Amino acid sequence: MPTKIKNSPLRTLKRTKDFDLVNRKGKSFQGYFVRLIVLQQKNSTNEKPVQTQKLGITISKKIHKHAVLRNKFRRRIKELFRTTLRTHFKNYSVHIIARPGSEKATSAELLADITKLLNKFNPLNQE
Repeated sequence: MPTKIKNSPLRTLKRTKDFDLVNRKGKSFQGYFVRLIVLQQKNSTNEKPVQTQKLGITISKKIHKHAVLRNKFRRRIKELFRTTLRTHFKNYSVHIIARPGSEKATSAELLADITKLLNKFNPLNQE
């Protein structure tokens, strides 16, 4: 029986204060389907990067009226982050904001859009 590789649990941005901090101080990149805002997490005592990553996803009712479809979008983004994007964002808080038309995009289109944004912002070169 194959063994499953366990990843650490996905941490999320939960409080309004956390979202506001990322939105104010983070670097923003605009794609066709999503807007990506990234902020490196620092330890408050010694300004060293923290070894965690947090993900926040926002999709408003303007994008889609039905909660089922908004939640489906959130699940797809979380799965993309969990499987492919997680290695790019060590020590970063990431806020992904859906743009109009993103609810109709396939997972492959979302991944391609976020990959283009990663080429603009490459955290691996900055560390």
